[in-house]
Amino acid sequence: MPSPFKRLNFRHLTIVIVYALSAWFPSAQAAWPSEQPIKLIVPFALGSITDIMARIVAPELSQQIGQTIVVENMPGESGHVGTAYAIDQKGDGYSLLYTSNGPLVIEPNLYKGHKRNFPWRDLSPVSLIAYTPQVLFVNRDWGVNSLSSLVKKLQDNPGKFNIGSDGLGSKSAVAASLFMRATQTDLMQVPYTSTQQIVAALRENEIQVALLEPGVVNISQEQKKLVPLAATSTIKPSPYAPDSTDAIPTFATLGYDSLDTEVWHAVLTPAGTPTRIVNQINKAIQVVLAEPRIQQKFQLLYFTPKGSSPYILSNRIELETVHWRVKLKGLQK
Repeated sequence: MPSPFKRLNFRHLTIVIVYALSAWFPSAQAAWPSEQPIKLIVPFALGSITDIMARIVAPELSQQIGQTIVVENMPGESGHVGTAYAIDQKGDGYSLLYTSNGPLVIEPNLYKGHKRNFPWRDLSPVSLIAYTPQVLFVNRDWGVNSLSSLVKKLQDNPGKFNIGSDGLGSKSAVAASLFMRATQTDLMQVPYTSTQQIVAALRENEIQVALLEPGVVNISQEQKKLVPLAATSTIKPSPYAPDSTDAIPTFATLGYDSLDTEVWHAVLTPAGTPTRIVNQINKAIQVVLAEPRIQQKFQLLYFTPKGSSPYILSNRIELETVHWRVKLKGLQK
């Protein structure tokens, strides 16, 4: 009996090979078998700097992966509520978390005895997105125009002035505590529900000091009311002097080496998300971050784009968890 394979011509053989390969290498579209929208969970309020950045990334990322992405804000407890919500989602590729380093490595370290688990243990890292410094602002009418004069005024008047933050455990609250410890000053820390409220309170002199990401301050409207005295790391371009790269001195150059923190953003997925999906999202993010128009939008908010592999993000989270555990010693609740 003649072998059936002898009757296969080149065209038939090609079809067989294509089908065989497709069984071993699923197509990119197979990562998301349905048209179900992907949730991009942001554990901060609508209008926060994290939310604004997420909404810049979302439509571009949606276009790259061919799936609708919907931003879902889940604010509360300095990012803990939204992060916990993201962890509880299925690892099926239809849920992503866009967050900052606060809920991942800073806030969990504030609680003794691991009152809160470290959330990154239940998340799969995808990519870093960008980073920015925090800037110390004061009200211009207060008559303080340098960090040294600010510190002297605060030391001469312990407990008489206010510093704003956006809640216990938040990046701004931690920065405020570290600032007071480094400068040996005592301010009343006043919590607000959003950074926009902090800016408004600073403008009206309800508080006198605040450490904020520069992107939350509308430079064109606020520069007549707010004065930047120092930044936790170099800011380029400077929001108050675009033609100068050193208009805002860093805390380190002014003698406060411990105030060297920066804010960074990243994307993660619930644990168990297939590697092929994580890798596809990572690849799409790198394309988005390389787009000049996206880089320009980031720079207008004083963020520097910086993508990474999942491994690099994972390594950074682990290292910074240890770093913040040491840095926050004595401040835990």
